[in-house]
Amino acid sequence: MRSIYALLLLLLAAISAAAQTTDPLRRQGESTIIAFQMADSSKYVSVCQSQSLENSYIVYRFGTSSKVELEYPKDLSNSWNEFESSYYFRGGGASNEGLDLNYIRFTSGSWEYVVYQEYSAESSTTSVGIRLTRLKDGKKYDLHGKPDTLQGSLVPLRDNDRIPKGDPPN
Repeated sequence: MRSIYALLLLLLAAISAAAQTTDPLRRQGESTIIAFQMADSSKYVSVCQSQSLENSYIVYRFGTSSKVELEYPKDLSNSWNEFESSYYFRGGGASNEGLDLNYIRFTSGSWEYVVYQEYSAESSTTSVGIRLTRLKDGKKYDLHGKPDTLQGSLVPLRDNDRIPKGDPPN
């Protein structure tokens, strides 16, 4: 009888581990702040931080486990200052159309990137993705992620003194 229980526990642990999404862009010695798979794509967005307090950094990656298409910034020595975090929170649940909107922003080349995690209490939905703005003409693109692949959260950045704070994007 014990062997059946042990087998069931092992089976449940294996199923649970297989069901969890992993961050394919996270490197050894890093922890995931937020990661998700892009909608209709095999590509991922990942924002990670080093686990080391001595060489602390934050990094954005976009791509697949076999090919990172964008890693920002290249120089990680002052990386926290290359990003800006912002949020808007309105409590009160669905009756007050509660919102929990979280963002991390950076500029690379001629593009502004905003990684977002937005929750609406009214519809009880979470949205994730990247909003891109081409700086030369202000043209905007919204690239949606799959909320069911979401790992981590931008919420802890609210209290992180290493990252500059800004206003939520328009």
